[in-house]
Amino acid sequence: MKKNVSKYAKIAGIICGIVAALVAVFNICIYNFVFLPNFSRATKERTVEHEIKFYAGEENYKRHLADSEYIDSLNLPLIEITSFDSLKLKALVWNSENSSSCRGTVLLMHGFQSGPVREFATIARFFHKMNFNVVMPYQRSHGLSEGKFITFGIKERYDCRDWMLKINEIYGNDLPLFVGGISMGCATVTMASGLDLPYNVRGIIADCGFTEPYEIVRWTMTDEMHIWPGVAKILLDSAGWYCKKIGGFGLKEYSTLKALEKTQLPFLFMTGTDDHTVPYEMTVTNFMLYKQRFPEKTKLVLFENVPHAISYIEDWDRYEKELTKFVEKYN
Repeated sequence: MKKNVSKYAKIAGIICGIVAALVAVFNICIYNFVFLPNFSRATKERTVEHEIKFYAGEENYKRHLADSEYIDSLNLPLIEITSFDSLKLKALVWNSENSSSCRGTVLLMHGFQSGPVREFATIARFFHKMNFNVVMPYQRSHGLSEGKFITFGIKERYDCRDWMLKINEIYGNDLPLFVGGISMGCATVTMASGLDLPYNVRGIIADCGFTEPYEIVRWTMTDEMHIWPGVAKILLDSAGWYCKKIGGFGLKEYSTLKALEKTQLPFLFMTGTDDHTVPYEMTVTNFMLYKQRFPEKTKLVLFENVPHAISYIEDWDRYEKELTKFVEKYN
């Protein structure tokens, strides 16, 4: 009997050791891949093959490349703010051609492991042609901005608010201000809408964002990586503790849903329906929640069979039309 108990104890110990090792490995992966800016600051460039696949075809990629090269050729000046936790954050600034007739300013927040030119070259050119100032920050822990951790909008929402204050410091409080974001940038600007913002903020352009950091990581694990939900929960709860202790933020600390219960700003929600990075249903969830409060202030635009974060380049005519209607309605 004692031998059997000892045998079972050893087996249980081995199983516990394996589980502990798996949790440790998962936490290391979370630390190195998800929350550290290792990819965006790497010197190795993305391959042409990768970009063609991301932009769903060579034609789309060539257009993106042309717009990006044009923005780069301008050598846009940088402005800087200091975040609430003492990070130096930088942004590219593209002033309107005619300041006396400038229609306003657009603040554009890029997504996870990306950058302002990569995400917004085409959109920035559109707004600049409409005689807007365009401000494109490097999010914390990306590119030229300081930071050790990417927090999926939790801390970035305060950065977004502070960029609005900086914009008003430069251009004045009376000039209309629109705020847009793609992917994690979308979650950032949506979460920021729940803060006390300057009165000249006219509306939010929310493209393919998630609802909550915990939920997007959980969805990726269960739906994309096919990890059993029970195991995913154990790993995520462990990672949540890890993020709190090391990064100083919680995966459930805040969400777009909480922000949308507070804000009264107009929202334009947009996303592609073939999104395998952030499920388009999360955009629909955000839209439906806000529609219950302010149906006259919100609109949802779905781009059928379009992958993640490229609706603007897959169907530019429609995207431009929706942006124009939104800006003209609330400017």
